[in-house]
Amino acid sequence: MVELPVYVGSVSAEELDNFDEKLVASSKRIASDARNGDILRQHIIDCPYITVVGKPFATLAEKLEKHEKARLAARWEALGADGLANAERELEAAKLNSISWIPVRRVQEPDDTPLVV
Repeated sequence: MVELPVYVGSVSAEELDNFDEKLVASSKRIASDARNGDILRQHIIDCPYITVVGKPFATLAEKLEKHEKARLAARWEALGADGLANAERELEAAKLNSISWIPVRRVQEPDDTPLVV
């Protein structure tokens, strides 16, 4: 019986480059065996999709959080107190502008538009 190569943990770039070739070669070798051919062909070779399950880096979230805090601190320092107040005014104006197109109608106002079902 021929086994597919299994990669556990971190994999180097060179191994990833050759992974597809190794998988296809192993699949063809197993498919040539009459016992495994139909099952392998149905579930791996002719399968229209593939599922890849990845494991995130343990330190990535911490690294991203530190980077974001440093970026925000640098931005706040660059803007200063006046810049922050100006940015807040611009944000509020943008919020009002983005929702100003929404029609507002009171419940008590009569509505002459026909209902479309």
